[in-house]
Amino acid sequence: DADLMARRVSLAAYCETPEMLSGRRIDERVDIFSGGCVLYFASTGIHPFVASARPQTSLATIACKLKYPKKLFTKASGGLVAFLKAVLSKNPRSRPPAYQCVAAYSMTIKPDRYSVAEI
Repeated sequence: DADLMARRVSLAAYCETPEMLSGRRIDERVDIFSGGCVLYFASTGIHPFVASARPQTSLATIACKLKYPKKLFTKASGGLVAFLKAVLSKNPRSRPPAYQCVAAYSMTIKPDRYSVAEI
């Protein structure tokens, strides 16, 4: 739903990574993290580091202590949660490279498994 996306998804919030917010050097792994944030949102309907205000969201992103409540991932495979944990790693060096993300995602997600209404 375009209206829901406009209200809940901020491009700036999804582009920020722990290393960006901490003023550390960045590279292409920021895109891996940002893609993980979008996938988390697409899977659950909530921003992974949402807080009451923008500064708190930034602090939550820096801390990167993400939870994966079963109630949010009831229809997801364990592979999806493992994938999200890898791409949303606080340490950029621990995130998989893009080619591994594409391969892992294609093996984890089965497009015909859910209807659009369920996602």
